[in-house]
Amino acid sequence: MMHIRRVGLSSAIVLVLMGAVLVESPVADAARSGDLDEVRSLLRGGADVNAAQGDGMSALHWAAERGDMALMEVLL
Repeated sequence: MMHIRRVGLSSAIVLVLMGAVLVESPVADAARSGDLDEVRSLLRGGADVNAAQGDGMSALHWAAERGDMALMEVLL
């Protein structure tokens, strides 16, 4: 019985970690690289401005990290 619990817990941990890696956040990715034109294009196309990367960083976090006021204005 203990072995089954251990396997179940291990499987749950693996699934959670895989989910963190597979998060798609194109706006945050573009903001991280400072690509204002790509951010605008993605937002016009309906991309989620609040989608965060696997580590929790969002586009607005990256804009603030970079000190990029123009990018922050577009995101807000």
